[in-house]
Amino acid sequence: MITQQDLDNYTGDKRDKKYREMKEEFALQNIVEENTELEDKQVGDIVADVLEATGVAKVAKALLGEDCGCEDRQRKLNETFRQGTKQVRCFTPEEYDMYEDFMVTRKHNVWQPNEAKLLFNLYEKIFNTKYKIKRMCTTCRGTGNILRQITLDLDRVYHSLN
Repeated sequence: MITQQDLDNYTGDKRDKKYREMKEEFALQNIVEENTELEDKQVGDIVADVLEATGVAKVAKALLGEDCGCEDRQRKLNETFRQGTKQVRCFTPEEYDMYEDFMVTRKHNVWQPNEAKLLFNLYEKIFNTKYKIKRMCTTCRGTGNILRQITLDLDRVYHSLN
């Protein structure tokens, strides 16, 4: 385990490979210590933290500009490699009734804007995971995949109460 004191007391050339490796290992250790509950972080968040700690993110932004695509890549990784979603709480009686109404009227893999808003809101409350819904539309394929997964997760909670 490398400490800040090890880095400060390093006697060799700080531009050599050994020092850079020590610095990267120290940065990775800090990420793990700061995020003791890694299961709450998604894959994209972890990759972004590692790239930031190792300096790769700075280089990418310097070469490609501020809009280097890092945030989009992070979001796509989070969506693609979802770690098991942890349920924080159950439906309240009102939420249960709203979801039950949705279940009765819903069409398979078709969501109206008001239904999508309901699903995103319920999901945020029950799974403590918020999506940026301003940029989503109910007719886009990517949003459809997200809504399909949200619906499956909420169905699981709904059926666990029956």
